[in-house]
Amino acid sequence: MRRKEKEWTLWDKLRQKIGRLWYEVKSRVYALFTRNRKIKKTKPSHRRLKDGIFVYLVLLFPILQFCVFYIGVNVNSIVMAFQEYDVEAQNYLFAGWTNFKLIYTEFLSKSLFKICLKNSLLSFLWIQLLSPLVLFFTFFIYKKFVGYRFFKVVLFLPTIISTLITVTVYKYFCNMGIPWVLEQAFGVKIGGLLSSNRTRYGAVMFYYMWLSFGTLMLMYLGCMNGISESIVESAKLEGATSMQEFFHITFPMIYPTFSTLFYTSIAGIFTNQINLFSIWGPDADSSLWTFGYYMYREVSLATESGYPYLSTLGILMTLVVAPLTFFFRWSLDKIGPSVE
Repeated sequence: MRRKEKEWTLWDKLRQKIGRLWYEVKSRVYALFTRNRKIKKTKPSHRRLKDGIFVYLVLLFPILQFCVFYIGVNVNSIVMAFQEYDVEAQNYLFAGWTNFKLIYTEFLSKSLFKICLKNSLLSFLWIQLLSPLVLFFTFFIYKKFVGYRFFKVVLFLPTIISTLITVTVYKYFCNMGIPWVLEQAFGVKIGGLLSSNRTRYGAVMFYYMWLSFGTLMLMYLGCMNGISESIVESAKLEGATSMQEFFHITFPMIYPTFSTLFYTSIAGIFTNQINLFSIWGPDADSSLWTFGYYMYREVSLATESGYPYLSTLGILMTLVVAPLTFFFRWSLDKIGPSVE
């Protein structure tokens, strides 16, 4: 048996030597015939060229949109702020700082601007007070507690259905549905909630916060679903409760999204119209106006002579909001929580 294994071993060594010798012969023959051959540079294939052209054509459209509708519009607004419209010449003329002085004097004397400022700040504060409730409800749905499907449908429904449908249903619900229920159940007769001066603001803010609730929850839920399951499982093994998991793992992990939404809400203080235009169009009561609604309404009704004034107002709002946004971004990044 040992002799047979020794014979097979010698045969294997002989076969390896023959294979190496044959490989050397082939390599020398190949080198002999390819010594003077020029290596051709490979050109990119037609498919790769077509892919590159397709990518550039796809990017061309959004780049043109950005240049025209962002850079072009903003540059034109800045230029228009220093102009005024001449009706006789039907052309814009240089006016210097006239529009800025006009807005400054009107802001001090015009009570409508003070109402718009108050309502804009109040709508911002209401959304910030709503944020903790949104976080807890989102965590409730994320952990799939009892009844999470019902709350998920109810809170997400306004973001799925068209705004025109939700506004129409809400108007009938406030002006006809609730008064009818109160009259039939308790014998109390009240007017429509959107018609009475006492309840109009509360009804508008409820609708605005209801729509915002679903949008914010959708953003937070996407971030919570992106948290690694291994981190959550390790916390459970350590004996962490649901509240400890929220404060020490979930919230620190979604803090970048929370801070980003806070920045955008600050940037939108003067552009938020709290759905007033969707409910009443240009005919909303002046006591409910925000700067966002004022700008939206005036732009939709303005003539060419009013555009320089609105452009100046938009620039002044940007000069106020932009530093605030950067300041809160810097401060929130400094005091932000970390995963413990």
